[in-house]
Amino acid sequence: MITFDKSKISWMFEGALQWDPQKIKTEGVKIKNCITDQFESYCKVFHPFELLKGETDSLVEKKETFGRFDLGYNVDEWTQVSWAGVAHKYGVYVNNEVNPKRFEDVFNKIGWPLNLSFPSEGYLPQSELNVLLLILGGGKVSEMIILQEPPHTIWKYNDGDDCQVANVTEVTNYFSENGFIGYLGDMAHKWLMFTDTDLSFTIVGGSKDLIRKIMESDLEALECTAMTRVDDFA
Repeated sequence: MITFDKSKISWMFEGALQWDPQKIKTEGVKIKNCITDQFESYCKVFHPFELLKGETDSLVEKKETFGRFDLGYNVDEWTQVSWAGVAHKYGVYVNNEVNPKRFEDVFNKIGWPLNLSFPSEGYLPQSELNVLLLILGGGKVSEMIILQEPPHTIWKYNDGDDCQVANVTEVTNYFSENGFIGYLGDMAHKWLMFTDTDLSFTIVGGSKDLIRKIMESDLEALECTAMTRVDDFA
């Protein structure tokens, strides 16, 4: 990987607007507050829920921990499950602005499943990243821009000091430990993906055809626009 001229990442934020913290509950934070609004289409690729193998789905009072990293279990003891599957089982309404708070609101009423771990905030798992890279790269080995920013980049833009150029293999290795977080863009500006520590999904912007391919893949994704909200108050 090589260091990249940070002046050439401005396209990632072209048309992006700062959000108003005083209006987050009413107007929220939208995709165009996170990345450029110049793409034809967008989608959210959802980070999966997980079920602890051998544990029951008995409902209990609110758990103090939600993620498997907090619970300290080995990754092999968990199996991934979709938002749609969990939502169907427990009666949670799903659209392209669905967020973890909707599930929390339901579980606060009916109880929390013992075997359920909430999606990883800010990290797209390696397995999903690999599938997404195949779609984005079209099967070709192309160069990509990695902008690995500090937590809460959704709220404050970075100057690009940690921007690098990498190929598919280097990107995979770079995020091999915890999964993808930050910005990852095509050198030719054909697509851009982003997630952060407050998000349980990864935003992808690109052509309508590219987003369609993601929607038709095994990834759990919902089509969006630049005006789709990403905050937990939607």
